[in-house]
Amino acid sequence: MQPLLLILSRLLSSGRPVFEIPDYSTPPLASLIIFALLGIFAGVLGVAFNKGLLKTMDLFARLRGYWVLGITAVVGAIIGLISWFSPIVVGETDTHSQDWFWRENFLWQLSRSFLQYGFL
Repeated sequence: MQPLLLILSRLLSSGRPVFEIPDYSTPPLASLIIFALLGIFAGVLGVAFNKGLLKTMDLFARLRGYWVLGITAVVGAIIGLISWFSPIVVGETDTHSQDWFWRENFLWQLSRSFLQYGFL
């Protein structure tokens, strides 16, 4: 099954990479301390995020009755408003997907591969 999936993905992407990675020059060795500090900072932020997430989950687990529905509705409304006014904050992958879908002529390639291999 995997070789068939590989062949199908190569047909759909025209044999090109799915995303391009630019060629960066190697940073000087003296900048290693900056990368180490950045890694430590990211680790501390990760621990803080996970602790906050666990505390939030504990808080919501203790809620009972209509409070659950009310708080869920408020949180959903806040996230909906944020994504409505600033879609880049929540990911905005829809425009990228649609761009790839139409720019790469996805439908034509998919139907051609189905006809070629007799899936229809």
